[in-house]
Amino acid sequence: MYDVVFVSNGELNAEANWQRLLQVEPNAQRIDGVNGIHAAYHAAGMLATQDYVYLVDADNEVLPTFDFQRFVYPESFVKVPHVITWRTKNRVNSLIYGHGGITLYPTSFLRNAMGAGVDVAQGLGIPIRTVSEIASVHAFDFDEYNTWRTAFREGVKLTRACLSNSCVNARWRLNVWKSEGFTSRGLYSIEGARYGSDFFENRPDDYKSINNEADLKRFFEQTYATKLHN
Repeated sequence: MYDVVFVSNGELNAEANWQRLLQVEPNAQRIDGVNGIHAAYHAAGMLATQDYVYLVDADNEVLPTFDFQRFVYPESFVKVPHVITWRTKNRVNSLIYGHGGITLYPTSFLRNAMGAGVDVAQGLGIPIRTVSEIASVHAFDFDEYNTWRTAFREGVKLTRACLSNSCVNARWRLNVWKSEGFTSRGLYSIEGARYGSDFFENRPDDYKSINNEADLKRFFEQTYATKLHN
């Protein structure tokens, strides 16, 4: 048995997605209004009572066919803990991979090993395994700013990943982010990914600022919003 915790902080589609989750997992719990992704995930770990906890971000539309309790955490992973993530379909550009997906964490790591990394899962310093099953739709385009913000952050991370051996997949995904957007806010996603990629290429030492909400809003308001609406 695993805990399931829904993490929200003012997302416009949070309540609808929370109700959708309850239809699939009636015993799910919720953390709401905690600022900062690291602090929110830490709070979720403190709320959990089981050894492993699913975290569902508020912009996730959980598919009705997904069974949270079907997965069996491998015995070999008990000795070497892993983060397990499920693939999700990006509603804006139709990419399917782990970004923004439902994730299963060892609870103790969320409680005790919260680092300052850009990505929570990677910051824990333990292996990450992706399950091929698609568990949700990543519906991050509920407003213009969050659409741009999500794409900007992923543009930074994918561009940075191209410095490693994971460049082939990262480069292909980055190109999709920078060129495809099929919803009404698709342009915000495309431009956000382009801006994020350019940001990292020009200021690689500042990449951790993608978790600084004040900086992101300033980037958006001063650079992107002005460009779009002129």
